[in-house]
Amino acid sequence: MDEMQQLKYLLDDLLDRARKRGATKICEVVIRIGIFEEIDPEYIVDYFKRHATGTAAEDAKLIIERNSKLQELELISFDCV
Repeated sequence: MDEMQQLKYLLDDLLDRARKRGATKICEVVIRIGIFEEIDPEYIVDYFKRHATGTAAEDAKLIIERNSKLQELELISFDCV
């Protein structure tokens, strides 16, 4: 799966989870990047800025962590209201 597909899946999953909780606004998102992922964190931030516009994730604070024990991109948590 390429970077854009991974990020689309991650954002869709995030929005779906928030919807299921009845959230109208996602305030913060924590993502971990594994050692084999070559996604530039700035690309992730840019992707979210462009694709979260008009959704509950618009303007959410994005926290990106590197983790040498992971092998891929992973949604860790999110806070919503």
